[in-house]
Amino acid sequence: MSKVAFIGSKDAVLGFAPLGVEVYPVEGTEEAEEALERAIKGGASAIFMLEELAAALDERLEALSRLPLPAVTVLPVPGAAARLGRERLRRHMEKALGTAALFQDEIEGEGDA
Repeated sequence: MSKVAFIGSKDAVLGFAPLGVEVYPVEGTEEAEEALERAIKGGASAIFMLEELAAALDERLEALSRLPLPAVTVLPVPGAAARLGRERLRRHMEKALGTAALFQDEIEGEGDA
């Protein structure tokens, strides 16, 4: 059976425990990095992490993205700019499809800013 892990603030993750998700409530990026390694060593095949924590672990997450497992998904935090998650999705789409066509409106709009 595949293990699913969720790394984030206590308020964000605890509701998922009754669903069989391994939850890692953390405060700050140092604890998030430790939780990520524990989840990987524990055999998690899918890891969800809040964007605010993932930003500091971008290098490690990029290295993990080159492996088949675990699949790491960065979730945006309500009320915060979802730039990291969107940028990672854009890069993965570009790599998979050879183009970032799905994000063309955003790319064209960047020159306006």
